Amino acid sequence: MDKIKDLDSLIQLGGPTLIVLVTCSVVALAVAIERGWALYKALSGTERLCMDLEDNFERNQLDVAQARCQASSTALAGILLIAFERLKDRPETIRPAMDRERQRVLLRLKGPMWMLGTVGAVTPFVGLFGTVNGIMSAFQAIGESHQAGLDVVGPGIAEALLTTAVGILVAVIALAFYNFFQARMARLNTELRLLQDEFAEAFAEAAAASRGNGPKS
Repeated sequence: MDKIKDLDSLIQLGGPTLIVLVTCSVVALAVAIERGWALYKALSGTERLCMDLEDNFERNQLDVAQARCQASSTALAGILLIAFERLKDRPETIRPAMDRERQRVLLRLKGPMWMLGTVGAVTPFVGLFGTVNGIMSAFQAIGESHQAGLDVVGPGIAEALLTTAVGILVAVIALAFYNFFQARMARLNTELRLLQDEFAEAFAEAAAASRGNGPKS
């Protein structure tokens, strides 16, 4: 109960600016958790899927490989499904189709990641606004009471320091998450491109084998 009272007093001390900063921190945390989960689902099981698909291609079990991709939620599976769709009718378009789908997958994975960058860029200025507002409150209190004691200027100075500290803290956390996800997305892009090229060769071999086994005139 005392902790709740202390939190309520802290929010009252920080004023509306602190409420904005707390809201920004909640948004940043929610986006970080949601994007982290999305990346986990996109990557979890990729290594196992690659091993299974390589075995399927070696055994020429393309239907089984396609079924494995349909049952997988990984980012790679979505790219390969496009290749399976083009394999029979338009095998020459497999590589560019996979490349376009990879770009779409990466765009979907970025999602609301921009909000982390926005929070990281905006919250220091919101904290600065709270700083100015707190100092103005302190000067206003001095003008009204004609005194400059700590009990007069204390609330305004406390608001200024609190909002400054919270603004910087929220910005640091949001930018840390943003930079982490940006680096992870760049690495994911490289990994998917390498896997895409590897499987594009496997699809090309499968298409060539299919033509070689076709009816001869």
